[in-house]
Amino acid sequence: PVCPPDVWIKAANNLSLAYTELGRPRAALDVLERAAVLAREHSPRLLAIITNSQAYSSFHAGDVVASLRLFDLAGRLHADAGLPLGEHYLDYADVLVDLRLLDEALTISRSAADEFDAHGARLMAAQARLRCAQLALQLGDRAAARTDVDVALAEFRRQRRTTWTAQATVAAVEVDAASTGHQPGEVRRL
Repeated sequence: PVCPPDVWIKAANNLSLAYTELGRPRAALDVLERAAVLAREHSPRLLAIITNSQAYSSFHAGDVVASLRLFDLAGRLHADAGLPLGEHYLDYADVLVDLRLLDEALTISRSAADEFDAHGARLMAAQARLRCAQLALQLGDRAAARTDVDVALAEFRRQRRTTWTAQATVAAVEVDAASTGHQPGEVRRL
């Protein structure tokens, strides 16, 4: 109760994400409601972040219409506050995937990758490229999936990110299998 408002808002945002991931999105929304009031009074940047979290938690609470409206608002608030949009795009893409709007999710994921590239956030750009590869493969665009997974895999290897390299290797094998079926060499690679 005695911490500065910006610390309380950030802690509330983190708590809300934990609540949502634990299947308690209504509890998350309760925490975010107070955080939004404080953020409106304190910081346009924090308000953008809180609004984005409200959008994400609203979706998981089953309120799709409110979620989409809040994602739209969060995007505008991010832009107005001069915040990068990459993480906002990835959260929005997650929701679009869950709604089975894969073309739209791929477009937003590409925007995220471009945003991260523009800001020099190479790990996050590679993560977004991996997501693009997975979505392109689901949509049947093996050429785009191959390009994206190769970019992601090279970056993860360059950064020595072993877990991400493993995930990208699995995606690369899936891209290959979409063309040729699972080959013994590919299974060994896994």
